[in-house]
Amino acid sequence: MKWKLVAQLVAVVAVVVAVAALLFRVLVAESAPTDAPVEPRVAPAVTRPAVTPAIEPAPAAVVATVEGVVERSRGDGDWERVAQGDRLEANSALRTGAGSAAELRVGDATRLSAGAETEVGVEALDGQTQRFKLKRGRLAAVVDASKGRVVRIEDESGAAVEATAAKFAVMNSGQVLAVATEAGGVTLTAAGKTVEVQAGEVALAEAGGPPSPAAPLPKDLVLKVVRAKQTGRALCATVDGVAAPGAEVRVAGALVPVGRDGRFRVEVPRETGRAGVVVATRDVSGRTREEHVACALQPQPASTEKPVPPVSGIKVKWDGSRPE
Repeated sequence: MKWKLVAQLVAVVAVVVAVAALLFRVLVAESAPTDAPVEPRVAPAVTRPAVTPAIEPAPAAVVATVEGVVERSRGDGDWERVAQGDRLEANSALRTGAGSAAELRVGDATRLSAGAETEVGVEALDGQTQRFKLKRGRLAAVVDASKGRVVRIEDESGAAVEATAAKFAVMNSGQVLAVATEAGGVTLTAAGKTVEVQAGEVALAEAGGPPSPAAPLPKDLVLKVVRAKQTGRALCATVDGVAAPGAEVRVAGALVPVGRDGRFRVEVPRETGRAGVVVATRDVSGRTREEHVACALQPQPASTEKPVPPVSGIKVKWDGSRPE
């Protein structure tokens, strides 16, 4: 009995194993992938909208402050008033009127202050060099060295001041380009020659000539005017004077030529109600001084009346009678 029971159990186990093997073959083995190549699954293309790159605004000098009458030209010859926040791109210009001023900022590295009766052109602002043309007047500048920019201020003759880290001022009086440095150092180049101008120094370049050696800025502003000369009925005065070399001189409000030695001479016409003229000067450091010159006495016209001859040879006859 015992062996019979064991044989039955073995038979049952064998049947179970056979059934399991059959099920494995049907469900797993037959459903296994064949050796045939399987096509790769390709993800559908995704269409993305085109991205337009951001367009950076062109470099510009921004008008930070305005005092009085300040105008700009966009290169077409027309002038228009400007306000704080306006922009000056390359090939534009800015000018100030009498008693007026403006400040320009180029990024956070350059500040330019235009004094009264100044005209400056914006030549180029891109790249490593910012170029400006000072046509007349005075321009003060502060340049930050951390930005690695070069600021170049030139005149019509090609004389130029360059700085990378300095506080300085440039003046164009019409005949002379002058630069004075307050902090740091700049260079002045003209006629193929270059001089360095350090803090507390001034240098000049006459149109077409080489720059002068740098020298200490004079302590006092010079203005000496010779007393007006009697010059005839049509003129108020012929004014002769001496100002600081490179300084700007105005007589009766008009800019007059000043030599490299500071000497000037101008004839002022006589006008109704004009008793004299004001002679004013401004140097590159911004100092000003005035002198008043009275008109010369007007010569008296020659008399056109004929002289009366002296009375002589008169005889009085009196008979001694009295009227009744």
